[in-house]
Amino acid sequence: MSTSTPNEPLIRLRGLRKRFGRHVALDGIDLDLGRGQIVGVVGPDGAGKTTLIRSLAGLLEIEAEEARVLGFDLRQDVTDLKAQTGYVPQAFSLQRDLSVRENLRFTARLHRLSDEEFETRSRELLERTGLAPFAGRAAGALSGGMKQKLAVSNALLTRPPLLLLDEPTAGVDVVARGDIWKLLERDREHMLVLMSTSYLDEAAACDRIVYLDDGRVVATGTPAELRAMVGLDLYRLWSDDPRAVAAAAARLEWVSGTRAGAQFARVEVPQAQSPAAPRVLAELGDLPGARLAEAVPLDMESALLALAREGAKTTATNAPAQAAGEGRRASGTVAGGGDGLEAKPIIAAHRLTKKFGDFTAVDALDIRVRPGTIFAFLGANGSGKSTTIRMLIGLLAPTAGEIEVDGIDVGHHPRRVRDHIGYMGQKVSLYQGLSLRENVEFYAGLYGLSGEQLERSWGALRERFSLAEVQDEKSEDLPAGIRQRAGLALATLHHPRVLFLDEPTAGVDVHNRNLFWELIQDEARGGTTVFVTTHFLEEVDYCDWVSFIDEGRLIADAEPEALRRQHSDGYRVVVEVPSDEIAARAAEALRRLGHRPAPAPGALVFLTPVLDGVLLAELRRICVDVRGAHVRIEQPEMTEIFRTVLLESAARRLAKEAA
Repeated sequence: MSTSTPNEPLIRLRGLRKRFGRHVALDGIDLDLGRGQIVGVVGPDGAGKTTLIRSLAGLLEIEAEEARVLGFDLRQDVTDLKAQTGYVPQAFSLQRDLSVRENLRFTARLHRLSDEEFETRSRELLERTGLAPFAGRAAGALSGGMKQKLAVSNALLTRPPLLLLDEPTAGVDVVARGDIWKLLERDREHMLVLMSTSYLDEAAACDRIVYLDDGRVVATGTPAELRAMVGLDLYRLWSDDPRAVAAAAARLEWVSGTRAGAQFARVEVPQAQSPAAPRVLAELGDLPGARLAEAVPLDMESALLALAREGAKTTATNAPAQAAGEGRRASGTVAGGGDGLEAKPIIAAHRLTKKFGDFTAVDALDIRVRPGTIFAFLGANGSGKSTTIRMLIGLLAPTAGEIEVDGIDVGHHPRRVRDHIGYMGQKVSLYQGLSLRENVEFYAGLYGLSGEQLERSWGALRERFSLAEVQDEKSEDLPAGIRQRAGLALATLHHPRVLFLDEPTAGVDVHNRNLFWELIQDEARGGTTVFVTTHFLEEVDYCDWVSFIDEGRLIADAEPEALRRQHSDGYRVVVEVPSDEIAARAAEALRRLGHRPAPAPGALVFLTPVLDGVLLAELRRICVDVRGAHVRIEQPEMTEIFRTVLLESAARRLAKEAA
């Protein structure tokens, strides 16, 4: 049993250090954490998150002034600690040949659970995770999301007082992530959950956050405390050309950073330099191309990026004016996957089908993608995304259907297409035993790159992805996030015409995800077509077209904004006004535009399916003409769109089966 007292922290660290040779992975960690909370460990790739979790699990020898977990001293024998700790590493560590139920029973026997307790607890966990129908399936045959749900269920089986999770939801779809969080929230009252994560919504949902950088605790506190700590104000600038207004805003002396999305630019202003909100809103609204400026609450993305830029500081920076993910091309080109496409598609698949025995992984799928666009291919774990990509690039022969990529019939000439494409799979293919630089030379040789041409190409990518300092390290020694960055660099080394990226940002911190999307946008602007899958649904707004698949079938196919119109109530607009008289005049102006604002205390509220230029102009007029008027716009989250699309698909499937 735990040797800690009821009022004693479950984790107490003072001066915890861990070295790997000359590399200092953890450098003086001080931490006190008690039960009854979910604590998120976040930070840049290579910050020491995995090393910290493994140290707390008693898997590494450490140095410390004090290091106690559940009352056990980490510097001494930790056998009993391991028996009382639930632990889920990044790599799936359960028995692949055993069934779901057999894996749980194996763990139960290790911990000497009674048969009655095992039956009760395993049934509860399987039902709560939706794994009950798959209890007899081999763990190795589960989808990625199911594997992670099984791993977390297995760790929770014995009701441990401490649960350590290392990126438990990396590469997991939003529905499966929701199931995992329900598990954690239900049991959090009686345990301490410490988890590393790269998902912003998960970090925001934690009770407490520990931000690591370079092996040190830079900041710790509740999400609200971290947002307050960085001293930033966030503004949103709506525009038909977000990239252009982001660049213009970045030239203002009191702006520290900008990033552009599909419809607006995010503008960060340090509070210490801010000329006050009214002037900020006025000057941002006057920028060329700006439609409307609004102040919005600081979100976790900006808070974590500020911590990444500043380390322990919380003041202004000179961040790049145009960071990653800067929206769609200003030319307004639209990707294809649907009707009305004029240009010949660079990727075309007709009735693409793949069966594995009696199981149909991909079912008569039609795909069309226009050149030079970014095409998001979404679906839950096990929906057929990776299988489809492997067929499109010639690695897997389809059971039926036709595929053409860049004018090449992939079914008849699968090897020819590989010179035209770049591919980055879910698991980065770096050869162990070789340094990163040696891997680069190997892949370059496959594409005929050498000498000055190789140095020019690799040199640019090496600097952009901050890989110079690690290029001589063995690939197996690279942290997961750095491996992902290296994989993306290798995929673009030969400047392919088409780039296939299968969850390229899984497990990558927010700063490096922005870098990834900067490269993706640059590649698309240069004419490269990008076919990408992702579980970070906020990234969908950086794409031109979105296709959803479920159980191998196409269930939605449209631009991001069209999906919002089809599968949500629309944008919620709140117009705050200082008096009823002004509210009445504003309401009449909005009604003339076809909207139906409803009165609320001190405000008008209405829904609109589209934020067009006419509406934005009227909202700006109200803010300019009426002192004290403010506008807040709530955009339908793509996460909710994803859930809605899947639920609607499931309902249609059930109705069809019932008929």
